[in-house]
Amino acid sequence: MTDLLNGLVDALGCDSIEKSKENPNEIEAEGVEYSLSKVTIAGRIAHARKPFWMYREVDPLNCAYLLRAFAGLSGIEDTLDCLGRTEKVIQYWRGRFGQKIWNIIKARCEKMLGEHLPTSELHVAAKYVVTHFTELTYYLKHP
Repeated sequence: MTDLLNGLVDALGCDSIEKSKENPNEIEAEGVEYSLSKVTIAGRIAHARKPFWMYREVDPLNCAYLLRAFAGLSGIEDTLDCLGRTEKVIQYWRGRFGQKIWNIIKARCEKMLGEHLPTSELHVAAKYVVTHFTELTYYLKHP
C-alpha cells in the first residue's frame, strides 16, 4: 500500500498523501479525498519475468518454459505494433492468445509452488505471479 500511495503522490503532484481515518477506502491528498475504488492497480510483467531469468540455473526446465511464454507475450505486442493498435485488433490478439499464454504461465507457477521451498527465490517469484494474476493480466481486457 505504501508503494501505491507514494506513486499517487507523484501522479497527483502533492506533498503527502495518507489513508483517510474515517474511511479506509479513501485517501487524502492536501485536503482532497480520492476513492481507492477508482484506482486500478495493474501489475508489471517485468517484475514477474525477471526472477525466472535471474534464477534460471536453479530450475532450467521450468524457467526456460516460463521465459518462452513471456517471449510469446512480447511477440503478441510486436504483432500489435505491426498490425496497428486498434481496439478491435488488440482485443482479438490479447484475448485469443495473450489470455491463453497467461493461463499457461499461472499453471506452471502453481506447479512450481510445490517444487520449491517457500524461502527460495523461485517460490517467491511463482507466488508473485499466482497472487497478482488479476493485476498482471489487467491489460488484456483494458487496452
